[in-house]
Amino acid sequence: MHLASCFRIVELSVMDKLSFGFTYKDLERKSLGSLIELFKKFNSNSELLKLLQGLAKERNYVAHQAYLMTQDEQRSSEVLVREKKKVADISEKAHKAVTSLSKESRRIECLIEELKIGTSSNQK
Repeated sequence: MHLASCFRIVELSVMDKLSFGFTYKDLERKSLGSLIELFKKFNSNSELLKLLQGLAKERNYVAHQAYLMTQDEQRSSEVLVREKKKVADISEKAHKAVTSLSKESRRIECLIEELKIGTSSNQK
């Protein structure tokens, strides 16, 4: 949604000068890595970007490896405790990312409102 809102800012900024047709629909099927690369072009929060890039690696780990354990690993409390900690750490990072993204989204929504007001007063 953040990227779609950024697209809206561009659309409002170039409305009468240039066609700009990117929408949320253009983002629906993109991989997480592709979305982060695109996000980088619309956001200068380097701390958030670094967090998101790390989470992409973590997400791939959870999706493809975290629950693939041998029978011996499944019986090992040491392995299970280690894996549980990894998942808890990932969850904490994800929560931090969502909080930061929410803050960024509020900032972007304010920009959109400013542009709408500026656009409507320019048309009068």
